[in-house]
Amino acid sequence: MENKFEAREKIPEISKEALENIKSEVTNQPLEYRDFSIENISYTFIPCPSKNDEGETNGQPAEYNAQLNEWAIYIWEDLLEKIQKVLLFHEIIEIYFKEKYDMETTPAHNATLPYEEQFRKEILSEDEERAIQKLRNKYSI
Repeated sequence: MENKFEAREKIPEISKEALENIKSEVTNQPLEYRDFSIENISYTFIPCPSKNDEGETNGQPAEYNAQLNEWAIYIWEDLLEKIQKVLLFHEIIEIYFKEKYDMETTPAHNATLPYEEQFRKEILSEDEERAIQKLRNKYSI
């Protein structure tokens, strides 16, 4: 009989230095349009409104897509600041896994969750944690 625990994918590791660089970028830099690079991966952070000009929902609270030589990360600018930071942290880590481990989106997302959970514990209050869980449930993120 196969052991279910052995069948699980091993979560890739991020070096302590890379993780600290990501945390520093997210926590110490302003939540405004900017270019930055971590571990030779180039990013552009693009805050955007949650509603378009017609008042319709503008995509997801956090999204990214590959550009020619960088990754564009979009985060709704009208969310609580710490929630924006958690979402930005999540997107950077997920992209890191895609780049460094050549992972597909779903496995990269799943590998990101334990890192995100620890980061949330470090920066969010209980009320902010409830708010991000409500957002996750509403938008399936």
